[in-house]
Amino acid sequence: MAEEPSSTFKDELWIMNFNKGDTAHWATQARPLEEGEPGYNTETKDLKIGDGVTAFADLPSINPIFKVGDVYIR
Repeated sequence: MAEEPSSTFKDELWIMNFNKGDTAHWATQARPLEEGEPGYNTETKDLKIGDGVTAFADLPSINPIFKVGDVYIR
């Protein structure tokens, strides 16, 4: 019989670190995000996941956000 896991996700605290910066920061980054590596634009609120090849600016956002005036809408 398979052994039960000692804990479940609800019992654990997970901390993820994201590369983050504003638009100017991402425009100057020569290294693309690694495959699966998250990056966050603090100015546009875009979250993107690297593919190991594509520059941050050319990656699609995984959470489209629309700006109407000074308000961001998801």
